[in-house]
Amino acid sequence: GYGPGEPSIHLFENAFPASAPALPASEAAPETTEKPPVASEAAEEITPLEVELARLKKALALREEAERLENEGDLAGAAVKYKESLPLHQDPEVETYAADLEERATLASMVDTLPVPTGVPVKEEPPVQEPPKVVRSPLYNEAEALESSGKRYEALQKYREALSSQHDEKMKEHADALEKTLEGEARKVVERAVAVQKEGKLDEALALYRESLDIYPVERIREYAERLDALIQSRAQGGDARSRAETIWRQAAELQKAEKYEEALVKYREGLAIFHNAAVEEHIVKLENFIKRKK
Repeated sequence: GYGPGEPSIHLFENAFPASAPALPASEAAPETTEKPPVASEAAEEITPLEVELARLKKALALREEAERLENEGDLAGAAVKYKESLPLHQDPEVETYAADLEERATLASMVDTLPVPTGVPVKEEPPVQEPPKVVRSPLYNEAEALESSGKRYEALQKYREALSSQHDEKMKEHADALEKTLEGEARKVVERAVAVQKEGKLDEALALYRESLDIYPVERIREYAERLDALIQSRAQGGDARSRAETIWRQAAELQKAEKYEEALVKYREGLAIFHNAAVEEHIVKLENFIKRKK
């Protein structure tokens, strides 16, 4: 991969006419006959197409460097390299992906700010006998029942509700300990999610983020999980289209090498209709002009 939305432009560098296709010997044109849109190897001046290829190669090199940095875990550095490539070759998906890398780098640093568990749940002591006039709030019974059934976060909320209406120091200590436990467990799951996301396993990372939310919801992580889900869906839709288009463009390149320019043009257009690529679009225009002049 060279970053989202970059359909292997280097595949077309060798597909462009390296020099003006020669006419058959019987139809050789005089020296003044106009050449194809790509300059010959013997040309002394750099043609616009060669300039464009150099620009695309530089953008590709930057995106390869970004991918290397991302694989090494340097998400912020990778984002910088992707952004440096954008002036050379604009791609909205690369721009979005660079922004996502910055988000991921921020999230990775955010993990350190989550509360660190400092204790374990306090074993509940036998209830203290209250004076006859004081009746224990039934909310505490509900909280204990929820906790016993494994619904610990719901139990925590019920404990907090009970404490707001009837303070109980023992119950407060228990609720505080339960919250620290849940925060600690959720934090460890988020750390695992960040680790697998760095390996590019986005689906697995998303599942872990959601698992952490089931343990102890954190709004910022919830929002990030939603953005990650949207990114996964977007890649799934765009990736299939790009793959089909690239297959067709490779067929077009082979046809162009065989000097079947009309057929190649049809294939280039067919791929472009599936997935847009500025470099291919420009090449189509140049190939059209070449065909017109050749006739």
